[in-house]
Amino acid sequence: MQLTSYRDFQLDKFQQQAMEYIAAGRSVIVCAPTGVGKTLVADFLVDQSLQRGHKIVYTAPIKALSNQKYKEFKLRFGEERVGIVTGDVSINPRGDCLVMTTEIFRNMVLAKEPFVADISHVIFDEIHYIDSDRGVAWEESLIFAPPHIRVLGLSATIGNLAELVGWLSTVRGEEFAEVVELKRAVPLMHHFYLLDASGKRIMRPMSNTEPPPFVADAKITHLDLIKAIKGSYLPALFFVFSRRQCAANARDTSLALQLLSKRELAEVEAVLARYGEVSGLAKSGDYRLLRSVLRRGVGYHHAGLLPVLKDMVEELFAQKLIKVLYCTETFSVGINYPVRAVCFDGQRKFDGKSVRPLKAQEYFQMAGRAGRRGMDEAGYVFTLVSDYRTRLENYAKLEIERLNSQFKLTFNSVLNLIKYVAPEDQEKALTLSFASYLADIDRRGVLARYREVEAESQALVQQGCPAINDPACPVTRRQLQNRLTSYEKLLTRRSKEDTDLAERCKTLRTLLDSTPEKRCSSKKRSKCRSLKKQYNQVLHRVSLVQAELDRLPPANTFVAEFARRRETLGRLKYIDADTLLPRGEMAAQIYIQELLITELIFAGMLEDLTEPEIVALLLGVDYPWRKFDTVLPCEELKLQKWWQFINRFASERAQAEVVYSGYLSPIGYLWAKGEDLYTILNQCNLDEGDIVALLRREIDLLRQMRHALREVPHLTAKLSRCINLIDRDLVRVEL
Repeated sequence: MQLTSYRDFQLDKFQQQAMEYIAAGRSVIVCAPTGVGKTLVADFLVDQSLQRGHKIVYTAPIKALSNQKYKEFKLRFGEERVGIVTGDVSINPRGDCLVMTTEIFRNMVLAKEPFVADISHVIFDEIHYIDSDRGVAWEESLIFAPPHIRVLGLSATIGNLAELVGWLSTVRGEEFAEVVELKRAVPLMHHFYLLDASGKRIMRPMSNTEPPPFVADAKITHLDLIKAIKGSYLPALFFVFSRRQCAANARDTSLALQLLSKRELAEVEAVLARYGEVSGLAKSGDYRLLRSVLRRGVGYHHAGLLPVLKDMVEELFAQKLIKVLYCTETFSVGINYPVRAVCFDGQRKFDGKSVRPLKAQEYFQMAGRAGRRGMDEAGYVFTLVSDYRTRLENYAKLEIERLNSQFKLTFNSVLNLIKYVAPEDQEKALTLSFASYLADIDRRGVLARYREVEAESQALVQQGCPAINDPACPVTRRQLQNRLTSYEKLLTRRSKEDTDLAERCKTLRTLLDSTPEKRCSSKKRSKCRSLKKQYNQVLHRVSLVQAELDRLPPANTFVAEFARRRETLGRLKYIDADTLLPRGEMAAQIYIQELLITELIFAGMLEDLTEPEIVALLLGVDYPWRKFDTVLPCEELKLQKWWQFINRFASERAQAEVVYSGYLSPIGYLWAKGEDLYTILNQCNLDEGDIVALLRREIDLLRQMRHALREVPHLTAKLSRCINLIDRDLVRVEL
């Protein structure tokens, strides 16, 4: 099959190659820089599958990307053939083309849902974008998906593609076709924007990483950078690693610049008017600020925005009605909005634990949005340097980091292994993780280096005098005498009661006194000294490699972890040998804090509490306490009994790994009682979008519970009522 174009696009060689592999029935991994057209390959596969009457699944690591692809596929293939299932929305869940988050696909695979048997292909988009949570779902999906399913993986450039392809081929039992594109269609130009010694604001190539000079009474800001590029380099994305700063910077720029023509302003007003009709939106502080800045051609976008506001910003940006968009890193993942320039407010970010330099992978994920194919000769990347103490990095020359596994065993995955995998195959399944594959490669590499330096040391021993390590050897004897002298000096400065040091002195003195010195020529001594020096250097390398070997995780890490978790489940009465008990059957169907939820259900929480109280209690499940969060208590909410139950379970069963924040309960209660979002915002300091995200995540949890309790009609009905209390107004997903 010879392809040169698809959907009126002239295909690049890598796209053509990938499509030909797909047409031949191969599983394929496509690795290419951000923004070169990988998604066209996915579109081709969906098209081919639907034409042949096959079912296909498209998965993405984040809901925003899933939602975007659902809209695209629905327009192209028709809403009767396309469906979406994420944690908070389910539309046409048996469509021929089903869009979902990776977690949902993993859950279907583990539960062996009949629908999975009908799937011919699954697409994993942005597979390089894995963190400690997403990586687990991605790996388990690939390990446990039935062998008849063919896979298309789309990845940005990674540092260890051969390892990824090797693992995929091993775990899927077929040789993956590997398609690589190293060049961008539009090259990137990287610059720093900083002050020179005279205080003048200048652009400097990123290849010059000399720190900027200190200039008294001079400063440089994001607004200076926008003013410098507005004549030739818009539209631009400006990546800022703080939600608050995104909004503040957008406000600053909108007050200083008008970037829209009269015609463009009229188009913005029409969009604002349409979104202004959304119930309750007029009270949103973010909506009011966005309405102001968008009229100047400026916007901002971050995870704390209401979903409807994200939609509004994305719509205006796609229509080229936002010239400067301040955004956080999440905007760079998957969503295809190319621009002429990308700006950074620095080269460091807070990752939730500490402030650290950007990784090369992160930098290029964002920088890769610069450069519009067919429009720009180059994409421009500008990094603001506002602190003279900043250590600068030339990212254009850095190697992309290795893609590492994030696999970890949960109680849910252990229960599903016991339930669906024969006892004799469970250990094999655990060794199939990407983590185990990489660890095995690392171990083999370190062992090879160890054998190499050991061989070097043995070769040196063979070259040297047999007595080179003997106290009789003049070279060795001189070293021992020097050591004895230093010990004796140290002993005189210390207490005479340092028996350990005194004993070492005595042993060394006895050894030297009892061993006569071997007589050697000066030439032989010189050769021995040289060999001894080389030998000691090799021994040092041996010790370094040995230390590296010691740091490697044991070969059976996950097998041992499986045994520990299995023991815990047995002790808690979730399993009996290889049989799941009622608690185990329940927890195997819950993917969020499975042990805590199971214990709450078995303790009678659903019977004891009203629907608003259930919503209140469960809102804080799997939400880690944050010291800056503030939520005012609700006097009419009486959940002390259940908060105490959770605290007791968490403290008595530390191995259950409970994550829960009861202080969020008033938010869930007020929402379930019908209060609007802005009344609730007056009771806490959480962002609007964070509250909506929490409530949507609770809908996902309640649906899991309802599915697990499907044989108990009165409880499924109660859980449905809980879902209905949450799924309203700004929380409801509209696609």
